[in-house]
Amino acid sequence: FVLTAEDIHRSGATCIPEALQWVPGLTVLRVDGRSWVVSARGGARLYADKILVMIDGRSLYTPLFSGVIWDSIGVSMEDIEQIEVVRGPGAVMWGPNAVNGVINIITKSARQTKGVVASASAGNELRGASEARWGETSGDRLSYRLWEQTEYVSPGYDATGYHRFDNQFLVASPVGNLDSATGRVGFRFDGQPTDKDQWMVQGDTYKLDRQDSVGYPVLMPMQADIEHGHTDYEGGYIQGRWTRNSSAGNESALQFTYTKTKLDYPFMAGDLNNLTLDYQKRWQTSDRNEFYWGVGYQQYWDDTISRRFTSFSPGASDFHNGDIVLRDEYQFIPGLLTASAGVRIDYSSYHQLEYQPSLRFLYTPTGAQSAWFAVSRAIRAPSRLDRDIQYNDGSISVPQSPLPIAL
Repeated sequence: FVLTAEDIHRSGATCIPEALQWVPGLTVLRVDGRSWVVSARGGARLYADKILVMIDGRSLYTPLFSGVIWDSIGVSMEDIEQIEVVRGPGAVMWGPNAVNGVINIITKSARQTKGVVASASAGNELRGASEARWGETSGDRLSYRLWEQTEYVSPGYDATGYHRFDNQFLVASPVGNLDSATGRVGFRFDGQPTDKDQWMVQGDTYKLDRQDSVGYPVLMPMQADIEHGHTDYEGGYIQGRWTRNSSAGNESALQFTYTKTKLDYPFMAGDLNNLTLDYQKRWQTSDRNEFYWGVGYQQYWDDTISRRFTSFSPGASDFHNGDIVLRDEYQFIPGLLTASAGVRIDYSSYHQLEYQPSLRFLYTPTGAQSAWFAVSRAIRAPSRLDRDIQYNDGSISVPQSPLPIAL
């Protein structure tokens, strides 16, 4: 399924999750006025751990806890060329964690965004937001754009009373602030040194700060200790891609991405680093057949800090993954029946060798109708949360009492 720029414009969506609400087969929910849940196959979780989300082929999946932090994604809706949604396993083409589906957000080239665009808005919930973009070309071979975004959201504005954790068994102090503020700047450069070669370099840096209150149960008396703290996300990425079209149907692509993220929750913090290298080759052997192959490497490392009750052991860790991909696509009846078969072989720190094969058939009787059948194996790579998380409830035992007392 493909959402084009025109589809997104007609929907009036102001952020990517709002646009994805129009895609059949996806579950898109708003949690608290700040956070979104986006998942496939009906599994609605805050951090869907079996759907792979990418921007221009750059994975947003974090190996720390297996999920996507939608709050930290800041792409202008005006800069999106299309959003591709693959429902079902897509491991051969996209890699691990593409179990229930793939969302690939493709942005426009810098040559498509020339000129100056600026906007500002304000209201009750969206207290203030600004966006500015400047794009230009230098000759026929180089184009670029620079942009910035700011946003301040107050989802609890004009609420009747405070937000509370209260129920008949638990009494908690009120939560009166759910505000969130974000600032971001970024760039993109596109070049074409020859008629056969193209390159792209883009990146951004951001900081997000929001009020988050965490409740810790205290059983004597029965109440909740509410810690009014902050959640901070900050970091950025840099991505480079080189593409060469040697001839019609013969294309090579090399991509490099480095992402750095700092997470700061009331109960723990972490410094995360993710480096990926990927090479793919597409070769059209005949009018009906295309063959793909590729290799890739990922290196992830982090350093975490525990503040209360939750920790990772060891506190610092690293993870690596290498892969080989082979895939063949053949048109049995051009424009009507196409089949593809492939396999992806991964070697990782966690599972050693993993095989992810796929066999697909696509039938398109008309331009508006299609039916497909697939048999695939896809895996979700284990995360640090699966392997290394430890909980300390901070309790002691009272003689002749089964109840713990929180310290």
